[in-house]
Amino acid sequence: MFKLSGMARSALRPGFTLLEVMTVVGVISVLLSLLVTTLSYAKRSAQTAACASNLRQLGLSFINYAQQNGGRSFADVYTAKSYWIATLAPYNTKLGTALNADGSVNKDATNQDLFCPAATTFAGDVGTATKAWGTGAAGGSVYNANVASLTAHSTPASWSFLNAYAGSYGFNAWNYRASFAVGDAMAVTLSANGKCQVIGDTVTTGDTSAPNGAGAITGNVVAGGSASGNINGTVAQNVPGLEVPPVNLIFQQLQATAVTITDVCTIDFTRGPVLYYNGSASLDNVTVVGKPGILLVDGSITGLPGGGQQLSIVARGDITTNGSNGCCFTGALYMTGNFTTNGGKAQISGVVVSMGAITIHGNGTLSCAGDLPGWGGYGYVKNVLTGTPVVTFADAIWPEATPTLGDPLPANTTTGLVSSNMGRFYISRHGSAINAVFSDGHAETVPLTSVPTLKWN
Repeated sequence: MFKLSGMARSALRPGFTLLEVMTVVGVISVLLSLLVTTLSYAKRSAQTAACASNLRQLGLSFINYAQQNGGRSFADVYTAKSYWIATLAPYNTKLGTALNADGSVNKDATNQDLFCPAATTFAGDVGTATKAWGTGAAGGSVYNANVASLTAHSTPASWSFLNAYAGSYGFNAWNYRASFAVGDAMAVTLSANGKCQVIGDTVTTGDTSAPNGAGAITGNVVAGGSASGNINGTVAQNVPGLEVPPVNLIFQQLQATAVTITDVCTIDFTRGPVLYYNGSASLDNVTVVGKPGILLVDGSITGLPGGGQQLSIVARGDITTNGSNGCCFTGALYMTGNFTTNGGKAQISGVVVSMGAITIHGNGTLSCAGDLPGWGGYGYVKNVLTGTPVVTFADAIWPEATPTLGDPLPANTTTGLVSSNMGRFYISRHGSAINAVFSDGHAETVPLTSVPTLKWN
């Protein structure tokens, strides 16, 4: 009988079927998919953990600073030498301490703690979920028009000091020292001879119907917009990036400790250093009793105290003086609206700060002298180490923001929303989450849906 050799028998044996090959390929594909998913998850988890570690270091730096400064945070200062990064650098060697003569940071200085591993390349100005904010260029470059939407008077040039920095994290600016938010900084950086008496959006003296514009201001003027007319003092107008102190924030903080009063015929500070009146008021003929304090008026004001009485006033509205009586007192005026004198004399030994326009009509005069006030000795300075822990730093597309519930959220969480304070933190840095560190030093990975409800202030 004819027999096949071993080689012949092997040649007749059938190979793998198409189904078998497809099954094997499918299994390998599933295994590869699982492997890639696992590796991707492991990479993301590692980045999230490293990011949280960086934020803990930033948070500890902030706590160390506060502990050495009576529990207080630092003031809101917009210069390379004094920005929060340089301020905290002595408390965190990874932030780098090498400053150039002009105050900018030496590019060779280390800044590891400012970078999340998921966002280490530079966006060129405003960051994204996957890119750090900052230019990242060796010599620095001017920020572009994206920056102009940050504040009412912001320009790319006003943020050019940030050419010295780049990073992936933002500071919760509710933690700035809050006596005036930027008050101390203004007294130092925007004044002449240590004084900074008249601050506003636009400042105008005189009336177009009066010969030569008879109205006048005696005192130094700082304006985010124009300053014109008869001003006897130093004038700084169109100040790039000038941020008038946020009067609403100051009002809210002071209101938390205020005693409510129902009339303003007599302002009695023996009841407490801060008094709150709900409604508009006329203060022409008021009597002030007790140690100088702060009057909060939740509305507009017509007429101001006279006779050299001492108090400071914060109003959520306009302040207007009329007629020839004018006013004469020692203290400060802060308002969310406009300050207007319609003739007469307004002599204030203190400061006038308006988030709107300051206008001196007709033959009215405004005479201010004195440094930024200490609120009659009752300065409100935020203690950041007491109370419920609040966010100090978090993943962000900009180095700072003051988030408030109700701020617009970005439609695209990859790019965030720089024009919204909450939108600067509401980014998909770690999947659908960000890392945040709190004032007690602990860090959390927070789902985006929970970001608006965090304790920000």
